[in-house]
Amino acid sequence: MLFPFSKSMTVMLTVSLFLLTSLASYSQCDVVITPLGPTSFCEGGSVTLSASASGDSLQLDQSQTLYNGGTSARNLPGYSYWQSFTAGLTGTLVQIDAGFFTFIDGTGFWTVWEGSGTGGTMLDSQVVNIYCNGGNCLLSFEENIEVVEGNTYTFQIRGGTGMPDPYGLQIGAGNPYTQGTMGFVDPSGTYLTDFDWVFNTWVESGGVTYLWSTGETDSFITVTESGDYTVIVNGAGGCTDSATEQVTVYELPDVTMNSADDSVCVSDATVALYGEPYGGVFSGPGVSYNVFAPSAPGNYTIFYSYTDGYGCTNTDSIVIVVEVCSGADEVLPENEISCFVSGDRFFIHTGNDLSGATCRITNSQGATVLNGMLDGPENSFGVQHLATGIYYYQLQRNGRSIAAGKFYYGK
Repeated sequence: MLFPFSKSMTVMLTVSLFLLTSLASYSQCDVVITPLGPTSFCEGGSVTLSASASGDSLQLDQSQTLYNGGTSARNLPGYSYWQSFTAGLTGTLVQIDAGFFTFIDGTGFWTVWEGSGTGGTMLDSQVVNIYCNGGNCLLSFEENIEVVEGNTYTFQIRGGTGMPDPYGLQIGAGNPYTQGTMGFVDPSGTYLTDFDWVFNTWVESGGVTYLWSTGETDSFITVTESGDYTVIVNGAGGCTDSATEQVTVYELPDVTMNSADDSVCVSDATVALYGEPYGGVFSGPGVSYNVFAPSAPGNYTIFYSYTDGYGCTNTDSIVIVVEVCSGADEVLPENEISCFVSGDRFFIHTGNDLSGATCRITNSQGATVLNGMLDGPENSFGVQHLATGIYYYQLQRNGRSIAAGKFYYGK
């Protein structure tokens, strides 16, 4: 539930004082952009940039910034924390800052309730990405809730995937906030404590507007391209401020592949595969390292994937056609061969004696499931070990294919 941090108390209290100083040093319209994820990523990805301002139309209402650095609270899946507070202003609650600790990059479930605890009316519910790059993070959550001076409200976080162990929340010991209560639930039960979460609540008295360099006017944007993204904030009282965040998007590597031959016989040897840039991975049915081994008739899609130094991956593919190529030394007319399933046996009837020929049966993935030798014009093999599905057979003699086909086996 609650865990001591391995570093010294002195170091953590120093960081706490830095947080307090940072809050106190805000001018009336300071704006900060918080990336909700990495700002360098591969093509096809995205990052959300969230802007928050303390503009003169926003008033800091309730605040608890005392953080006991030697004690932190888990925020793993199955854990739930809430902090109640008593509003000191009547207006619109537009933002709650909440303290998180150490590296976090995972899903959380954020909820705001009326009253103390989570038994009252739900006022807001959000699925959010909690991202803290390490150390102490005071993250902002946007709200649009009407609050009344003297009434009690509660915000709650439930941990989702990606939360670290063991630390998650910044908390203060000894009930440093007297206008509310902190409670939490872990898998072993429900507890009330004399701790309080680090938090701030902001109430709007006029209004703040946002204008991004993209033309969007929400407090957050989602971007997919490289560039500098600037937001301009205007407060109702006339203050103006701006902030810029740089985003870098890496192009996917140019990947190509080919093979020594794109049309082969079932009886052929392996086919060499080639991919550029060098150092990627081939995959697909019948593939081992950089070769393809034909095993049954069909069209086989082969893939080549390459990951560059930025961690960006791209893939190319080709199709290799595998055919039954009858041997030149012996061709049997189709009406002289009869292959069929009856019960749990596969029967082969031929018009002449094929003693010494082999019968190979493969599944749809090209894996051999039966190898047998013929000893006359009439032969049968047990197939009761096969699963229901489509199978391919091939008759060979003297290293050449003399017949092939497919059949269905069902139990």
